Amino acid sequence: MYADAHIGFAVNRAAKLFAEYNNNSVYYYRFSYQGRYSNFYTPESNKTAPYGVVHFDDLIYLFHNDKLFPLFKETSPTEIEMVAKYTTILYNFAKTGNPIPTPNEKLDNIKWEPFTVKEQKYMEIGNKLSMHEKLHEKRFSEWEKLYPLSIYTKNKQSH
Repeated sequence: MYADAHIGFAVNRAAKLFAEYNNNSVYYYRFSYQGRYSNFYTPESNKTAPYGVVHFDDLIYLFHNDKLFPLFKETSPTEIEMVAKYTTILYNFAKTGNPIPTPNEKLDNIKWEPFTVKEQKYMEIGNKLSMHEKLHEKRFSEWEKLYPLSIYTKNKQSH
C-alpha cells in the first residue's frame, strides 16, 4: 500500500491524464526485472536486500554506481542483457518518441503499444518484455475512490 500511495497510483493517474489531454503517444512500463542488486538498502546489514524490485531499481541498469553495485561483467549475462535492452529502449524513445519503433530480436520481437485511457496498455520489463493491460486495476480503482479528480481537472477547456 505504501508504494501505491506514493508512487504507483500517482504514476498511473499521470499516465491516464497524459493520454487523455496530450496529442503525443504515452508509453508506460513496469520494471519487474530482479537482478542481484536492489536499491532497497538495510542499514543493519550494510547491504542491499532481496525484497523484490523497488522504485528506482531500473536505474541500476542505466547509471553505474560503483559505491553500491559492481560493474556488470561477462559473469552476469542476464544483467548485461538488461543493460542493453533498457538503454536501447530509452535511446529509441529519446531519438524517435517510440521505445521500440521496430520489433527486433534484441528486444524480444515485441511491439510496444501506446497507453490509452481505454486500453491502458503497459510494457512489463522483466526477464522478457511483454505487453499487458490495466496495471493493478483493482488496487488503483480503490485509490481513485479515495482521491477523485476535481471537476476542474476533468474539464478539457483551459481555465
